[in-house]
Amino acid sequence: MDVKLSGIIYCEGVHDAWFIDEVLRREGKTSKIVDTLGKFQEIIRTLSKGKPVGDPSPTYFILPLSPNYKDEIYKRVAGQIPHLRPLAEKFEGIDIILVVDKNGEDEEKIVKKFRNEVAEFIEQRFRGYKPPLIPFTHGIAVEFKGNIIKYSPFIVPNSLEAEIFRKFKEIDKFRRHIRDITDPDSAIFIICKGFYGCRQERLFRSSVELFQNEGWFKALINLISGLKER
Repeated sequence: MDVKLSGIIYCEGVHDAWFIDEVLRREGKTSKIVDTLGKFQEIIRTLSKGKPVGDPSPTYFILPLSPNYKDEIYKRVAGQIPHLRPLAEKFEGIDIILVVDKNGEDEEKIVKKFRNEVAEFIEQRFRGYKPPLIPFTHGIAVEFKGNIIKYSPFIVPNSLEAEIFRKFKEIDKFRRHIRDITDPDSAIFIICKGFYGCRQERLFRSSVELFQNEGWFKALINLISGLKER
């Protein structure tokens, strides 16, 4: 089997992972959610040997990192750089998307934080040969002897939960149950219990259809579609 790799997508939590996985499915892509970094390192070793990790072998891998605090996700992603090097060598480069919530923070500031975290990690981790860093408009790339690991942050307005809450309030059958609710998580709990049999995954996957005309959603589709299969 000819093993291919289109991209790796890091995100904040499992809700984001379900949503992104459903987006990929509806776009006709093969993807896999990997719930621990340990499992992902096993996948890296397998792919680096040119072996598939399933039938069909996924070309997209989604990793929910569940950080303890907002900025920790940047540290976790940067810390994976050495593990990704053999994968970059095998496929002559890797495209990575980092999906994070805006939560009122300036988008340029988010990108700058991530760039700084990558630069700090490279400075501290690599004592001799230091892979060059290549900043670009909305991200940063790390080069290992011609093989580039390209990181493209994607920023969800507010948070995925807040966006779903906003859309639920536009739907009559949902709105009357959450009219007086202001907290997105509470509203999602009520709708999940009343309409989805308490199955959160079903709720987050089905919510994909609510965003077809949203600018940020179209931008996510374009970013994913632009990844090069290697």
